[in-house]
Amino acid sequence: MTDYEKYWEGQTSPLHRRNDSDAYHLYGSELRLVLLHEGASIEGRVLEVGCGNGALFSGMAINPERYVGVDVSDSMLSEFRIAHPELELSVCNAAKTLPDGPFDLIFGNAVHQHMSHQQLAAHLALCRERLAPGGKVVLFNVPWRRLRGATIAGELRHPLKLVSPIRRLARGLSYQIQTKILRKRDSVGFYYQPDEILKMTDFEAGTVYGSLFYPYRFTLALG
Repeated sequence: MTDYEKYWEGQTSPLHRRNDSDAYHLYGSELRLVLLHEGASIEGRVLEVGCGNGALFSGMAINPERYVGVDVSDSMLSEFRIAHPELELSVCNAAKTLPDGPFDLIFGNAVHQHMSHQQLAAHLALCRERLAPGGKVVLFNVPWRRLRGATIAGELRHPLKLVSPIRRLARGLSYQIQTKILRKRDSVGFYYQPDEILKMTDFEAGTVYGSLFYPYRFTLALG
């Protein structure tokens, strides 16, 4: 069992900072804007990686007959099945296997941060294999390593507030002690740069989008 499988075992909530239906409709609206700009569509066959308890599904207006959802947590999927027993949902480690394609869209929201570099590279290779011609892979809300320092210091938290140099230093030292000395897992997961993700794949190019709701995150569209 991987670290992120252990992390999500028994969970029933995606644990986002904003964790209510209004927020997920806003997240869905932002993702639809990205797809519109990419010329992608949710009318084809869609695979959501890390679908969890289905929090984002209701805000996406996806055809349930063409939707497939996977997650490492059976407890999360159990919550999803209660609300939507008609959907095709399955427990799946997306770094090892994915449902049979082809899919016109493969996306995940705030899930790729739980994959190590090796796991993410393996996952993207699987996505490439399952993608239909002209399809898109969208990594939604990935923690941006370039902004990790400001995030740890508390400068990119909501509501926006000024952080004193002393407090910034204290938070930075605390983070180093927790992760480097005590070997504790960063609660956010892995931070990435868009270009390093692109180098993991055989996609020739990708488009980077900033996040409207989380300034320290980005969205990467491939395909």
